[in-house]
Amino acid sequence: TKLRGVGSVREHVFQRLHETVLIGIVDMKARTVRYSNSVKAVTAFFVAVVVVTIRRTLRDELTLSNGIITVNNHAHRGLLSRNLKHPAGKDQGEIEKHAIVSLLESDQVSIDTYCLVLKSLVANKVSHDYNPVIVFHEDDFPSEAQPLLRSCTSSPVHFYKIAFDFPPGFDAVSEYAKNPKVARQGTSRGPNGARGKWGYVKMIRFWTSEIWKHPAISGGDLGTIMRLDTDACFLAAADDDDIEDLFLPGVRGKYAFRTDNIGIGKSDDIWTEGLFDFAKNYMKKEGLTPRNKELWKFVEATWSSRRALPIYFKNPEVSRVSFFLETDVMKWHDALTEKEPFGVFRHRWSDSVTRVLTMAMFSEPEWVLIKKHKGYEHGKACISSLPKYENVQVQQLTTTADTPEEEFAEEAEAEIEVLEKLSFPQPMESAISDNSDIDHAKHAVVTLLTADEKSTNDYCYSLRTLADHGILKPNSPLLVFHEDEFLDANKNVIRQCTTNPLHFHLVDFSFPPDFNPKIEIDMGNKVAGLGTKKYNSSRKMWGYAHMIGFYTIGLFDHPAIQSYTTLMRLDSDSCFVASEDENDQDNAYLPGIRGRYVYRTDAMGVGINTWITDLYDFAVWYMNKNSITPRNPALWEQITTTWETDKTLPIFTKNFEVVRVSFFRRKDVMDWHRALTTQEPFGVYRHRWSDANTRVFTMAMFARPEMMLFKKHQGYKHGKECVTNR
Repeated sequence: TKLRGVGSVREHVFQRLHETVLIGIVDMKARTVRYSNSVKAVTAFFVAVVVVTIRRTLRDELTLSNGIITVNNHAHRGLLSRNLKHPAGKDQGEIEKHAIVSLLESDQVSIDTYCLVLKSLVANKVSHDYNPVIVFHEDDFPSEAQPLLRSCTSSPVHFYKIAFDFPPGFDAVSEYAKNPKVARQGTSRGPNGARGKWGYVKMIRFWTSEIWKHPAISGGDLGTIMRLDTDACFLAAADDDDIEDLFLPGVRGKYAFRTDNIGIGKSDDIWTEGLFDFAKNYMKKEGLTPRNKELWKFVEATWSSRRALPIYFKNPEVSRVSFFLETDVMKWHDALTEKEPFGVFRHRWSDSVTRVLTMAMFSEPEWVLIKKHKGYEHGKACISSLPKYENVQVQQLTTTADTPEEEFAEEAEAEIEVLEKLSFPQPMESAISDNSDIDHAKHAVVTLLTADEKSTNDYCYSLRTLADHGILKPNSPLLVFHEDEFLDANKNVIRQCTTNPLHFHLVDFSFPPDFNPKIEIDMGNKVAGLGTKKYNSSRKMWGYAHMIGFYTIGLFDHPAIQSYTTLMRLDSDSCFVASEDENDQDNAYLPGIRGRYVYRTDAMGVGINTWITDLYDFAVWYMNKNSITPRNPALWEQITTTWETDKTLPIFTKNFEVVRVSFFRRKDVMDWHRALTTQEPFGVYRHRWSDANTRVFTMAMFARPEMMLFKKHQGYKHGKECVTNR
C-alpha cells in the first residue's frame, strides 16, 4: 500500500516479486522450513518474499537496519532510478541498464507514430520507467518533438544528433552516376519522400557499425539495447510465465543477441551481391574460424543450393553492448561499411543478412536467442493498430530538471523519500543471502605464471587461501596463462590444489611490429634485463616488460576472456589470510564486482619516478590527438598536480584488482592500451611504463568516479606478507 503511486519502484518490486515466486529464488523447502496450512504461515512466507525481493531489487543502494530501509551511499543516489536490476536478471548477478534505441526521421508523421509506439510499450509493460529511451536523429529534427515524445512514456528520453556522412574514400557523386539504384533506395518513404538520397544505406550503416561507436552506447553504462523502429510496436503483454519476454527490453546474461526469427532471403538477390564471397575471404584473411559452426554451415548450404542468404528478422532485436564492442566484431562491421568494397553503400548489404554472418563468426550457438514475442507486430499490422493507444495515460514525474542527469537525480530522491519510510521486522533480513543469485561462473580469477617450480607452489598456496576464506566460490573459473615451456607436470600439481574449473591458456610473448629488441639492447635499454634475477633467473630477458604488456593489452585481446563478465587478477605471490565481514556486500561479491563498477583496486598511492619517462607528456599528447576529455576530472587533476609538484605519478596497487571485461574491451580503451605497448614510442618496452601507473590514466580518461571502487580486503596479503603467514 505504501508503494502505491511510486511508479518505477512499484513496478520493479512487484515484477521481481512475481518472478521470485515464478522461478523459485525463494526455496523454503531447501531451508527445511515446514509450515502448516494456516493464515500465519502464508503471511510469514509472503512477508519474507516481499522483504527479500525489495532488498535484492535495491540491494546495491539500500540497507535494512533497525527496521528502516536507508541509503548506503548518498554519492550514488543518482544511479538508483536508472540502474535497477531488470526482472529475471540473475544470469550475471549484475545491475544492468537496458535501453530502447530508435533512429527517428524528422517528419511529423514519424514523430506522431513513434509517440504511439512508445505508448504501446507502456500499455503492454514492455517498457518501464527505469528503461531509458535513446532517440538518434539528424539536425533537422524539430525541437518541439522532444517534449512531445517525453510525454508519451514514463521513461527518461534522451536525444542525440548524428551526422550522416560517407565513409572516407567513398565518392558519393561518382558512385551515384554509376549506380543510382542504391542511392534512391527508400527515398519515397515518408510524406513527400522524407528520406533523401543514400538515406536507406546510411540507416543500414548506422545499425551495422556507427551505433556502437556513439558515446551514448559505448560509454560504459548500458548492458543491452533493444532496437525499435517507428513501424514496430507491441500489441499484447508477455505471458506471466514467459521469462524471456518478461526480461524485455533486455536479454538475460547468457545471451548476446535476440531476434524474432531466422529465414531465407530471395534467390539471386541484387542486395547480397558479393557478400558471401566477401565474408569467406575476410575470414580467411583474418584467420577466423566460425564460433557457431552449425550456423555457418547453414549459411554455406543456403548459398550453395539457392544462391540466397539467411536473414534475421531484425525488428526488433536486442543486442548485448559488450559483445558488439568487441574488437574483432567492430573490425568486421567496419569492413562492411567503412572500407572497400563499401558493400553497404555499393550493394546495400542489409544488417538483416550481415547480423547472421556476425553471429556465425563470433558467437557461440547458446548466445543467440531466437524467439517471437506474442504481442510484437511490424509494418502494416502495427500501424493499423496504433490508434487505440492514443488515449493511454502515461504517468509523468513532475520535474524541474533541465538535463537528463538532473532528471535522474530528482527521480531517485523521490523514490528514496518513500522507501526510507518503509519498515519490516528485522529477523527477515537474513532470510536469504543477498548474493545467492550471482553467477560466479561469469567472474574468473586470472594469473600469469612462469614455468618454475616455485611459482607453481606459490600459486597452489594462493588458491588454497582463496578457497579457505570464501573468496573463491565453488564454480569460480581459474584461468592460468603461460608460455609454451610450461610443463604438464606444473599443470598436474595445480590440479591437485583446487576443485574449481581450471583452464590453461597459451600466450605468445612476441614483440610489437617495428620494435627491434636487439637494437634496443645495443642502445642500452635496461628494461630487457629487468627482473631476470627473480626466482633464480627463471624470468627471461624482456620477461618483465612482456608481463606488463600482457596485463595492459594482451589479456583483453586474448579470446579466452571474452565470455566473462569480470576478471580478478591474482599474482602467484598473493594470498588471503583472513575472511571479511559476511555482511560486506562488495567483498562478498568477489571474485567479481557489482554492476555499477568497472574497476576495483585496494588503494591509490604515489609511485617513484624511476620508470615513468615521458609517460605524462605522452598521455597529454594522446588525449589532445584523439580529442579525449577526462571522464574523471578530479582524478586527472590529481595526476597533473602530482606530476607538476613532485615529478612523479600516482599508482594503483594493482596486484589485487578486479576489472570489468566489457569496459576494458571498449575500442577507445583498447586503442589507448595499444598506444602504450605496441606502437611508438613503445613505452612499456622502452621505458617500462607500469600498469600500476597507466591504470590510473585509463580510469581518469574513460571512467566516471562512481565506476571505480577503492576498497581494501583486510585479509589480502602480497609478497613477503604471504610468506610470513604461510
